Amino acid sequence: MIVLDTHVFVWFAQGDQALPEDWRHRIADPSSEVVVPSIVVWEAILLTEKGVLKTLGDPSEAWLRLLRQSGFTDAPLDAATAALSRSLSFDHQDPADRFIAATAYALGAELATVDRRLRALPWLRCLPLD
Repeated sequence: MIVLDTHVFVWFAQGDQALPEDWRHRIADPSSEVVVPSIVVWEAILLTEKGVLKTLGDPSEAWLRLLRQSGFTDAPLDAATAALSRSLSFDHQDPADRFIAATAYALGAELATVDRRLRALPWLRCLPLD
């Protein structure tokens, strides 16, 4: 199982070359179970509203459509994951990062992220970068 960080979901959805090729293949593989935390969609919408990302039409509708079309599983933020995000050891307080990492940890999944702060967490399994 693979959990996608926001930048990885955006890169995959937009066909961005920043996404490592081996990750692209692994994420696109129909046998891979890919999970997108709900906070990732929220962050993508926020970045679109700020003008950092571009979509056609309403940002909420566009990112929800991309999630549906991807076939990935949506991981809603539940109370247990929210509490876990506060009990795990982090070096920073970014709530979205905490929710994403806690989701991966709770699911026993690898996190697809290039974020050095997340990759440095000793308790978090991340997809390897070659």
